[in-house]
Amino acid sequence: KLKRDGALVYESLPGTAVHQFKVTDNGVSFEVEGNGSSQITMELEPATDYKLIISDVTVGNIRSTVSGKLSFSVDCAKEAQTVEIKKVK
Repeated sequence: KLKRDGALVYESLPGTAVHQFKVTDNGVSFEVEGNGSSQITMELEPATDYKLIISDVTVGNIRSTVSGKLSFSVDCAKEAQTVEIKKVK
C-alpha cells in the first residue's frame, strides 16, 4: 500500500513490488512485479477517463469512480510489467 498526504495512491492484492513510480498531471506510470496476477487499486481524479497501457499494449479506457478509485488486474507471473495510466483528454 502506498499513501501520499494520507490518501491512498496504490494498493494491490496479493502483494506486488513497485518500481519507478511516477505521477504527472497526465497520469501515472510504474513497473510492477509479483508472483502472479494481481488486482491493483489506485486513487486518481474522480470520475475521469483514463487509458490503461500494460507493457506497451493498450488494454482500453477505464473510468475512475466518483471517489477516484480505479481498479484493474496485471499478470506478473512471467516477468515484471510496465503500467501507464494516461488521462484521456
